[in-house]
This record gives sequence, C-alpha cells and structure tokens, in this order.
Amino acid sequence: SLTSIATDTTGAKLKIDPDKSLYIDDNGTIISILDQWGDAPRLDDSGTWSDRWSNNEWTQESVAVERQSDGSYKLAVKITNIRNKGDQNEETTVDWQVFNISSTGILDPSSTFGGIVKHEDSFNQDLNGDGGKGLSASLSSVNSDITGEKLQRDSENSLYIDFGNGESPTAILDDQSGVPIFDHTHSWTDSGGSGSWKQEAIAIEQQGDGTLRLAVKNTDTYNSVVNINWNVYSVSSSGVLDWTNSTWGGIAKYESLFNQDLNNDGGIGIEAALTAVAADTTGARLKRDSENSLYIDNSGQIISIVDHTGGAPRFDDSNSWQDGDSTISWTQESVAVEEQSDGSFKLAVKNTNTWGSESEINWSVYSISNEGVLDWSSAYFGGITKQETYFAQDLNSDGGIGLSASLTPVSSDTTGATLQRDSEDSLYIQDGTQTIPIIDSLGGS
Repeated sequence: SLTSIATDTTGAKLKIDPDKSLYIDDNGTIISILDQWGDAPRLDDSGTWSDRWSNNEWTQESVAVERQSDGSYKLAVKITNIRNKGDQNEETTVDWQVFNISSTGILDPSSTFGGIVKHEDSFNQDLNGDGGKGLSASLSSVNSDITGEKLQRDSENSLYIDFGNGESPTAILDDQSGVPIFDHTHSWTDSGGSGSWKQEAIAIEQQGDGTLRLAVKNTDTYNSVVNINWNVYSVSSSGVLDWTNSTWGGIAKYESLFNQDLNNDGGIGIEAALTAVAADTTGARLKRDSENSLYIDNSGQIISIVDHTGGAPRFDDSNSWQDGDSTISWTQESVAVEEQSDGSFKLAVKNTNTWGSESEINWSVYSISNEGVLDWSSAYFGGITKQETYFAQDLNSDGGIGLSASLTPVSSDTTGATLQRDSEDSLYIQDGTQTIPIIDSLGGS
C-alpha cells in the first residue's frame, strides 16, 4: 500500500511504500522511481554515530516531486545532520539533494547538493519553510557591501551577485556546482572557558579583467580574546568560485580591490593603515597595518610580507592566564627588518615569556625574499646578539651591536680554548682568534 508524503502539496505527488520505495502519482498515473539498473533507490533513512566527544544524528527524507515542462520530474531530498545532540554545543545543518527523473521514472544518480531555495520554483512550493517560494521571495542584500556589484544572500545562506544590470542575480557556485556556504556561527564551552567562531560573507567586487573578489570575515573568540582573519576568494564572471585561489590574513592590503573600508580602520588600503614600528631605526623599515600584517618600507617601496600560500604572517600578539597563584603571560612582537647584500631581507621577532616575577626572552629571525615571501623553514630561535649585525642595530639594548661588543669570558675556564658568554647567556668557544657559537641541531642557541 502507498502512503502520500505529507510535505508534497502541489502538482504531481510523491508516495512511499512500506519498503521505502518511492512512486510518483501524476494525476492518478503511478510511476515507480527506479535507478538505471531497475532497482528502487531508498532515500529515506536515519542513523546515529558517536565518538569520545559527542553523540550525533542524521536523517535523510524525500520531500517532494514535481513534473517539469519537458515531461521529466525533479525529486527533492532533505538531509539533516545534528552534531553534539543533546548538549549545549548542539549544531544542526540542513542540505538538500535535487535529482532529475525521466518521464518513465528513471532516476539520474547525479544531483545538486546544497540549499533548496533556487530549486523551489521547479517544485512550485515553499520547501524550506522560509515563507516564500524561490529566490524572489528569499534574497536579501548583504548590508556590509556598499559599492559596485552587490552581494546577496538567500534564507539558506547561499550567495548571489547582483551586477546591477536589471537581470536576475548570479548564483555563486564552485567548479563542482556545489554551493559554498560561508555564513556560520558556533559556540562552545570546555574546561578552559568558552569560545565562539563566526564566519560571514562581507562584500564582492568586479575587477578590471571581469573576474570578482569575494571577502569573507572569520572571527574567533576564546575567553574574550578576539582574533579576526579574512579570506579573499576569486570568482569568475559567471559566478564560479575558485577554492584554490584565496588569501588568508588581514584585509587592509586587499581593500582597494573592493573600493571599501572593510575593517573600519578609517581608510581604504594600506596607505591609510600603515604605521612605522618604532623599534626599527636603521635601513629598510618595518611597518604594520591596523590588523598587524607586516610590510617592508625599502626607500619608499612598500613590500607586503606574505608566506608561500599568500597569507599574511602576524607576529604581534599577547596573552596571559592564571595558574594557581601565578600569572603566566607571553608576548610576541615584530621588531625590525633589514635588507641583506643579496637583496633579500631578515625579520627579527621578540618572544617574551613571564612566569610570576621571572621572564625569559628569545628571538626568532626569519629570511624573506626580495619580493616579501617569508620562509618559515629558515627560522632561527634563540638570542639575538649573534644576529644583530644583519640588522645594523643594537636590538637587545646591551650597549653594542653583535658579538664583539657583547662577549665576556667565563672566569672558571682558564686554559686552552675558552668559554665565553654573551649578554643573553648564549655560549661560545673562543679558540685563538676564532669565535664559534654553540648551537643545537636546529641552529638555536
């Protein structure tokens, strides 16, 4: 016996039998839905799964079918996933699959996956319960996008481009016709406190070559400490997002692509955002924007410091916490940059760790190409004394630049090659006129 699917309320009706095989009732004509091998696909199912952290649940349900103008049909299937079910971190996501079915009931295994809004007109029905049918009832403008092409969002957070030409908005899809969803929020608690994560699509803008750039803001908060990073994605003129062409980090250097002050620092682009790092007093100068991304000012030429992925490394941060009766803190700060004889640069970063009244200072020194690409694998860690000559500057304020002004003999070593110590307690072997730093296998002192 067949049972009507209650959620299918218009046109051809979807029905199901006790074995969960599906049928189309098209004005009294019953059509079995079969796959290309003649079997009945069973799309209605549910299950649970657990791990050491959570209990989770999923449900898949066929919702509606509708005849199309060419005599074929479309079938809508709703997929609901619930993570952390029953606890305060519970999170629910809903996606839809839409299948094409021939006039004789043969289901095409290829399908679309994502939101249902853009498909509702094919079913002549409000399937997601947002109060309207299709895009015309669902789209709203993204208020943060105020110039040029406008970003729009439907009730399921799928994104669209309004080119302002009077034509229908263009859906943003990936190269697999999937729907990228960037607007999410999530919060949690753990033994250390509470945190939240928010991602939001902010603006889109067309470039001179016809492609577009999409700006997405990511905000991480943990115990009131907030970190903001941005993705900038490339989107083709037809709305296809390229996952492989994106940046990560601050937005200041990309604001000119959007002709808009996206980070609300009072200006558009790096020219309005850069401030000099006061500790850098010689040669090429280190500058920092309002998001702590770093730049080299080399005689007026501004070079953005990025890593090999195009992301902006940020070193200026601090944090503190209580451990029993003690306060523990750490601070990291970018201090200086300097051009080397081969045209590359070196960057000095100071790391300070404090436990109660005790502090320890170490330095990281990174190599940077003449184009501004930082090499993570080049990092040196330890004292700065032996590195100061690269910067032509007394970075540790011991009164001199480099080893020649810093070394003192260890008084207990009186014969042969002698042990020497710099102002940061790094050790050296003095063998005649040769000074040999003592380092570990990673180059640290």
